[in-house]
Amino acid sequence: AGMRAEVTQLRNAAQAEGIGVGKCRKCSDMQDELLAGMREAAKDKQMILELNEEVKRVQAALSTMTDDLAASKERTEHLHETLQAMRMQLEEKEAALEVSVSECASRTVEVEQQRVEILRLKKENGDLLQQVLSMKEAMAEKYNEIHKLMDEAVQKEQAAGQKQGR
Repeated sequence: AGMRAEVTQLRNAAQAEGIGVGKCRKCSDMQDELLAGMREAAKDKQMILELNEEVKRVQAALSTMTDDLAASKERTEHLHETLQAMRMQLEEKEAALEVSVSECASRTVEVEQQRVEILRLKKENGDLLQQVLSMKEAMAEKYNEIHKLMDEAVQKEQAAGQKQGR
């Protein structure tokens, strides 16, 4: 706006001095070019200001993205560390499981061996019980025979005593 006023003053001064029409036209053309150049410079200056603002916005967005990227990288590293720790725990638990499975298999074999031994002992116990019952039965028969013989002896004695007593 200040430039336009100067150009207008120059035109007015040239006309006031009575400079020739040809010179005025040349001067006027130069002034128009100068004015067009000044307008162009003002547009360029405005465009530079707008571009500088755009650069600031892009830099702010880039800064935010850089911060977000750093935070994401930190989270990723933390998750990676957590994953590594979980893998180690999993490996330890798998090793412990293998030991437990091995112990379980060993105990299963022991239980089966003891089961076989228990069945053998039950059979042996049953056989021994059968022998004891047979022996008791035989003893009962022997006691019966002994009582029978004793009864017969007592009867014979009584019969003999009666014969003598007569």
